[in-house]
Amino acid sequence: MKKNLLISLAVVIVLIVSFGLIFLSLRTTLALNYLNDHLDAGGLRMGMPEREVVKLIGNGIYMPGFGGYAREYPDLGVMVSFPTDSDNDLHECISHMQIENPQYSIFGIRVGDDKAEAVSILRTKRVRPSDESPDTFKIGEFSIKLSGQDKVDTILIWFDDRDIRDRHY
Repeated sequence: MKKNLLISLAVVIVLIVSFGLIFLSLRTTLALNYLNDHLDAGGLRMGMPEREVVKLIGNGIYMPGFGGYAREYPDLGVMVSFPTDSDNDLHECISHMQIENPQYSIFGIRVGDDKAEAVSILRTKRVRPSDESPDTFKIGEFSIKLSGQDKVDTILIWFDDRDIRDRHY
């Protein structure tokens, strides 16, 4: 009797943990899709594999880094980064995007827009202000930062994988 109870308890625990992991993965996917649905960056998308980026806009300027590398496209006003850590959920896919091109937007916000209005727009979306910075907003494991004083100078979008946050490269 006790053996059956222990087996049943173990199965319940495994199921709860499995559902929790599935929920976290689904939550990240939903946030990624929501973000990409509101991203207009010349066809670039967060989570896009490097081969698709190169096919779409070329090689750009390769920039090695710790834990990954970036490709900068000065003529397009964009830089994208790719993590090489295989534990990263966006391994070898765009996990960071820096936008300086006023033709690109996130939630309709463009470089050159009034910063106060841009922050107001983000507050109306399913993003929440970050505790770390008043210019940063979070949606799941993704962050959006609007840099600049009165006008938006740069838009940064990045993925902060909770599974590897403690790693230092």
